[in-house]
This record gives sequence, structure tokens and C-alpha cells, in this order.
Amino acid sequence: MLAGPSPVRARRARQVSVSDVVTSAIVVFGCPAGQDGAPSRALLRRLELGLALAHEHSQAWVVVSGGAVIGENEAQVMQRWLVHRGITSTRILSEVAALNTEQNAVHVAQLLSTLPVKRVWLVTDQFHMWRSALLLRLALKREGRLDIVVTPMTAADGKSRGRRIWLSLGEFWKLGGNLLLLSLRRRPNLPKMR
Repeated sequence: MLAGPSPVRARRARQVSVSDVVTSAIVVFGCPAGQDGAPSRALLRRLELGLALAHEHSQAWVVVSGGAVIGENEAQVMQRWLVHRGITSTRILSEVAALNTEQNAVHVAQLLSTLPVKRVWLVTDQFHMWRSALLLRLALKREGRLDIVVTPMTAADGKSRGRRIWLSLGEFWKLGGNLLLLSLRRRPNLPKMR
């Protein structure tokens, strides 16, 4: 676990009983919001897909992840946008510390490891998905949660094939650094396997 205050702010209106345990979550990885606190076009695409999934899976947690990379905190912008469109704040769990994709994956995995979640729908852009899904799966493994199934849900980005290839090359380059950082992170105390 990270030292200091938890980067995860979870809101719940009541205690969760065994009979209403939620076993799925919709995870939306953030990207910088506009300087005015409104979602950027890229963030809006992710939020629209996350909202559609939240309506389709009305019992699922909605996890928004992202700190203040530029301007306002991404998770707060996402939570405000979702609440304004009818998602109750008690369903939304905000991870407010992540400043990059690797941190999104690590902090979200830490949050999910505390919940009885078995399935996650991961929402991000198409060019960003393979790295995001891989990092989330690795972070969940480090948390001892091999039981969680991660299902990629890509937001339509409207980019040309050539632009997507170029962006994917950048993602490949970033993956090396992400894997190095992930391997250097202190592992949580997990029970020993016999």
C-alpha cells in the first residue's frame, strides 16, 4: 500500500450487506480535463461510454480514476459529470491521485482489491486500451486478485488509422517505462501460496 493518506475516496450512503454485494465495476481512466473544469473531448468520449455502461449495468460500481495533471482533478470532473446525468454519487468511487496510466492501474487495483468485484469493464480510448488493460491486469495480479476479469471497452475516438498507429507506437514506448515502474513498486503483503 502507499504511504500517507489513501488516494482513493470512496463514498457510500450505507453499509453494504451480503445480500446486495456488487460484483462488477465500470472503470473509467481519465485524461486531462479542460482548464475550465469541463471534460475535454477525449474525456467526454470515455464518460459517454462509461455512462452507457452504468445505465446498462445498474448495480455496478463506477470507478473514475485520475488526478490533476492539467487544471482540475480528472476524477472530480468525471464524478460531477456522471452525477449531473443521473448516476448516484453512492455508486461512484473516485481515485484522485493518479497522474499517469501506470498510476491509474495501480491505484484502481488497490481499490478493487478491497471490494468483492469479479468483473471490470475498463473504459479508455482505443489506442490506449492495450497498455491500460495490460497494466491493470498486472496491478490486479500484484494485489492477489487473479479472479477479476477485465473486459476492454473502447471509446470511439474518430482518429484515422494512421493516427491510431502513430499513437499506438507511443503507447508501446511508454509500456517499457510503465513495466519498469510497476516492477519497482513495493509489493503488498500477500498470503503465501503453499
